[in-house]
Amino acid sequence: MWGFDMGDPSLGPKFGLRVMKPDNTFDVMSYCVNQWISDYTYEGLYGDMDHSTAMRGALFHTHAGGAKHVHGADSLDSAMALGDHLRIRGFVNGVAHSVDFSHVRRQNGAYNTPVTPGPYALRLLDVNSQLLSTTAFTPTPGYDGAGVNQPFYLEIPFAAGARKAQVMHLPTSAVYGMFDISANAPDVGNVSIGAAPNPVTSTVTVSWTASDADGDVLKFDVLYSVDNGATWLPVELNVIGTSVSFGTQHLGGSAQAKLRVRASDGVNTAAVDIGPYTMANKPPKSGKEFGSRKPSVPDVARQSGPPAKRSGHVALLLMGT
Repeated sequence: MWGFDMGDPSLGPKFGLRVMKPDNTFDVMSYCVNQWISDYTYEGLYGDMDHSTAMRGALFHTHAGGAKHVHGADSLDSAMALGDHLRIRGFVNGVAHSVDFSHVRRQNGAYNTPVTPGPYALRLLDVNSQLLSTTAFTPTPGYDGAGVNQPFYLEIPFAAGARKAQVMHLPTSAVYGMFDISANAPDVGNVSIGAAPNPVTSTVTVSWTASDADGDVLKFDVLYSVDNGATWLPVELNVIGTSVSFGTQHLGGSAQAKLRVRASDGVNTAAVDIGPYTMANKPPKSGKEFGSRKPSVPDVARQSGPPAKRSGHVALLLMGT
């Protein structure tokens, strides 16, 4: 995969426009050393993007009023299942005998079922601490070689009545960590983009109402779809409050654009979609139009397969919808 770095000429001649060759650069641009993206990071990014249909099967969600909407696909991959499930990311510290849960979400939809059994288990318990289910897993070896930070990512079916989850070290039966699961999911509704023009352009403000029967603090994600809800991409994550404003200059043009607001109490989630809307198309832009501005993620060109033949060292980046 070839990349294109628009650079920052103000930092010196070595930081101008550059074509990034795949033999000495990698697929993530950062200030860290060149190394391939880890399985843990890749799976986490992929899982959070909420890709559905052909890749993730038919996703469905329940609106605040109880109506269920199905998005998509004719069939599920054989390695996937459909239903109520938990997505859990974290790190096992084999030295301190502890676990850090970095991301926990309960969702309805398609999820990956394969888990490599190992010395740890994710256990779901009811309100009386009675075991409901257990999933043995193997974390990824830590990069320090000492087992301090061993990342893991699990997608497992949710057990009805579960009120807590724990990670246990099976050889010693030691519990390394746990988290509580509230009895009720959040309630979110009245999602609106206000007086946005048609087609939608410039900056919009999305607002909503939300409540939680358990009194939990809620955070919200705003997702965007160009294909009437078949696939989703994140726009704003972990929003605190009941509104957020963002520019639409990087959102692909579409006559079937939708927005989704997803509420989370830390585990349970609820989501509502609005639309379809017409999102304005954007004209192509060349690399020169960006000037010395450092590109954000949507500006980065991605290309798969062998690169096209070139003469000299001139590259032109065109983007638009």
